[in-house]
Amino acid sequence: PLVLISLDGFRADYLDRGRNPSLERLGQCGVRAPFMRPVFPTKTFPNHFTIVTGLWPESHGIVDNKMYDPEFKTLFSLGNKEAGKSRWWQAEPIWVTTEKQGKRAATFFWPGSDVDIGGTRPSHFFKYNEKMPWQSRVEVLLAWLDLPAERRPAFLSLYVNEPDSAGHDHGPHSDEVDEALDLLEIMLDRLLAGLQERRLLGCVNLLIVSDHGMASTSCDQVIALEKFADLAGFYSLVGPTARLRPKTPGPEAVAQLVDTLRCQNSHLLVYAKERLPKRYHYSSHRRIEPVVLDMDSGYLAADKTAASCEGGSHGYDNLAPGMQSIFVAHGPAFKQNVTARPFRNIELYELMAELMFIEPRPNNGTRGSLHYLLRRPAPLPEPPKLRTPATCVPPPDTPADEDDGCMCKGVRIRNIRASLSGLRRSMNSTQDPVLSAGPEALALHTPWGAPSSPDGDEADDGPPCLLVNHDYVTAFDKALRLPLWTSFTLSGRHDRYIANACWERDARLGGADLSCREYDSLANQSLIKEPLFPAVLLLVVPDCCAEFASSRSHQSAVWLHSNALPFFSNHSAGVRRELLHLQPLVATHIFCLATRCVAPGVPVHECPGPQLDVSAFLLPHLPRPENCQPWAQYLVQHSATVSDLELLTGLRFFARLPVYEAIRMRTHIPQGLWPAA
Repeated sequence: PLVLISLDGFRADYLDRGRNPSLERLGQCGVRAPFMRPVFPTKTFPNHFTIVTGLWPESHGIVDNKMYDPEFKTLFSLGNKEAGKSRWWQAEPIWVTTEKQGKRAATFFWPGSDVDIGGTRPSHFFKYNEKMPWQSRVEVLLAWLDLPAERRPAFLSLYVNEPDSAGHDHGPHSDEVDEALDLLEIMLDRLLAGLQERRLLGCVNLLIVSDHGMASTSCDQVIALEKFADLAGFYSLVGPTARLRPKTPGPEAVAQLVDTLRCQNSHLLVYAKERLPKRYHYSSHRRIEPVVLDMDSGYLAADKTAASCEGGSHGYDNLAPGMQSIFVAHGPAFKQNVTARPFRNIELYELMAELMFIEPRPNNGTRGSLHYLLRRPAPLPEPPKLRTPATCVPPPDTPADEDDGCMCKGVRIRNIRASLSGLRRSMNSTQDPVLSAGPEALALHTPWGAPSSPDGDEADDGPPCLLVNHDYVTAFDKALRLPLWTSFTLSGRHDRYIANACWERDARLGGADLSCREYDSLANQSLIKEPLFPAVLLLVVPDCCAEFASSRSHQSAVWLHSNALPFFSNHSAGVRRELLHLQPLVATHIFCLATRCVAPGVPVHECPGPQLDVSAFLLPHLPRPENCQPWAQYLVQHSATVSDLELLTGLRFFARLPVYEAIRMRTHIPQGLWPAA
């Protein structure tokens, strides 16, 4: 059997207090992560339902503990009648999947487990009753394990409301939270003793997790929104995150409120929901209000007066250290004394389905991401077949277009060889050595294979073609007449020189690209041309570029590999849009995926897989930043995982890495910028 236990509001660093030796022993005899990352918002119901579905809140519909549905025209909140109606719960939790596949499930107070979802409930469940003693809950769980094998549940879950309640009332650093941790230790001791008495401790796979952490709050850290804007025309849900909906729907009211609140307080970030950082995956559901306020940890938004402001709260950015949750696992399926890499809680669902030998529902997790914790993981499915772009082959005898508006007449270009390929010399020659580079350049700039799409997942005109240059590789889509991505490797030692760079067409495209005259015709739309491979990277690296990784060591000794690409979307859905259906074709985001080797002095294209480190960003393509932020905070705010990039672009990265190394890179979660050396 699989036993899943949630300790509500158990911050990851509570384990450092030494008050829960039972959890420490389980981690030593099994596996433990430094922390597990919750989903945004870091609230109880969204995270508990994510754990049992593997879906983002925008996908499963439980977007907060309290939410309004404009279609139902009613409010969902903890304990009200609406919370018990199946129409709110828009995904199949693992206990329903378990029952449908012929096994039994038993749940004790897990959010949503008493709701009829898809016509199915667990074989055993209870309506929530906070007053039921924890010891009684443990005894019921042990009694379920005493049932005959044919009636014994394959999935058992238990929810405990502490230390969350103590954290809310008194704050995470209070004596009361320590007392709650002590009481939890008594409960866990009884559970483990009960399993030992039944000789089940080595037979049951036990997962102990939490949904989120807790941050200290005070009335000195309440931000009254009425000081900055008239909210009479808005419905508001306020607190550690705030969401506002205009009483008269329309984009004008939303845009005006966002502009009014922008930069009013350094502890408040305001977004139209479609402009939220993509790593939140929190924009494409009708229950998410059009305006979202992202508060600094410990701060509260209030529309008039804060009802409760002293103590603790949660719901903040899921990167905040105080919001991180716990993961401890023990049982016959798990290795011993293994420290897991930090991971997102969407990954738990695939793990639990595998432990119970059931077929999982489609989800946002990555199959195999936690296999390294298991003694005997199941085989991975065959990876999707990828169509690698071919090298661009121009038509024969392609003439240079002397009237395309791109000719650098009168410009002297020095030391052009091995420089930016956009600077043409003898452009009427398709074999120009400046433009053409061999397989060595392709291997250098796409060391793990070119980013590719699954076979059959490209437009009718076929996949893009590759422009292989000495300094970088670009994938060009002839149907769109635009570059899709650029990939390059930097050694940190730049001694090449380029003067008076200008825009040129590439003869290898045979006129398939936009001419400079066509680009110039877009000037009325305030569009500016910028290269995906900046010419500045060919110069001695200045201070501005050292800031990219917050590390000056990248100027001289570190090899850095990067992919840069534009992304086109309708701003809300967290998946790639069909490009040809979007007009005009202006990127909504620029993606950057940077890879380095942590082994000193090792070129990134020669780096052993375990020594690779990755950092990814999804930067909005806007005239100005959404909020007033220091550049480093802005980059962190728009950081992402590689799997986020793959979901949004339809591309596949690291295809030539060993499969588990590729999975590690795709699921690596951001924890800030790379540190200074």
